[in-house]
Amino acid sequence: MIRHTRGDVPSIQFPKRNAVEHFAPLHDADERLEECLRILAKESGKTGRIAKLLYKKFRQSILELVSYLYERESSDDPGRETLRYLRRKSKERALVATKAAFEWLLHRTGAIWKLGLSPEQDPKLQALIHVLGEHWKKHESTKGILEFLQPSELPVIVFTAENSGRDIIAAQLRRHFPEQRIEGFTDNMKGPQRKELLANFNEGRVDVLVCATSQSRGLNLQYGSILINMDLPVSPVELEQRIGRVQRLGQDKPIVHIVNIMYEIESERWLWEGYKEYLMMFQEVLGDTDLISIFTASDTPKRVEEIYQSIISGELNHQQTKLKFKEAAEEMKRAVESHRQSLRRESDDDEPPVIP
Repeated sequence: MIRHTRGDVPSIQFPKRNAVEHFAPLHDADERLEECLRILAKESGKTGRIAKLLYKKFRQSILELVSYLYERESSDDPGRETLRYLRRKSKERALVATKAAFEWLLHRTGAIWKLGLSPEQDPKLQALIHVLGEHWKKHESTKGILEFLQPSELPVIVFTAENSGRDIIAAQLRRHFPEQRIEGFTDNMKGPQRKELLANFNEGRVDVLVCATSQSRGLNLQYGSILINMDLPVSPVELEQRIGRVQRLGQDKPIVHIVNIMYEIESERWLWEGYKEYLMMFQEVLGDTDLISIFTASDTPKRVEEIYQSIISGELNHQQTKLKFKEAAEEMKRAVESHRQSLRRESDDDEPPVIP
């Protein structure tokens, strides 16, 4: 069942969105690690399962991968043993240049809490610090030219996948920008504390609010109009849920800005192209229909997941990937038309009978 949003309030103008990408180049060792995990993910059994899980963490961010592995140190399946298992398998498969990549990852896993993860160890974290620095620098330079806006009047929301990554990002941003008010949700935050944090953000007392996927639903963050994704969700529903925190009723800015930070990986580029060229355009053309409901009705999340897995496995080339996204968009168009026909039938049923 597709629910309505904009059609219920036709006099309200929703803000437009400006979505851009920022690709962070990987270090040489991380390029080798990405290639190795991608190759091992094609295998069956334990090797494939572990590699797929670690590849998922890797594409979210290196800091979330090493955090995940560190947390497994005291479990029955220690992170180091998991890595050593994959390293041994990569050697058996004669995958070249993987020893240095795994050793580098092991080093970061062991050092993450002892020494702290430095931005230099994750290109995405470097990119985030650069983007925020340019954001504040840009608006400081508008003195005397445009109406001067304090950073609190242009607050930023940062989304990442995991709670552990959220906490690391918040801590690193506080170190790099001590003059800014950096806040983030935490696992032990109670209801009253959450309400206080939301109130502080929406009343202009927070410059950067760091969130995880668990905060992508049900929060009204329309005081902010700049959203930075530290990963590109494979599910378009999850992506739209994040964007919906700022692109919603009550947003007084005419445009919301979405920055997607991704690694410079072929699969990430192809996924983003598919989103931007074939799926995100529906947000503009649907108008009175809830995009998330259309995604669900047309089974788009499942289709995109299958497309992405086929990219990773090498089953699809660039042109084939575009074709698959185009097919998904055509299915969405059919879902939209079906919904509109249903609305017209409902409207006809509501017409009063004609009295001769």
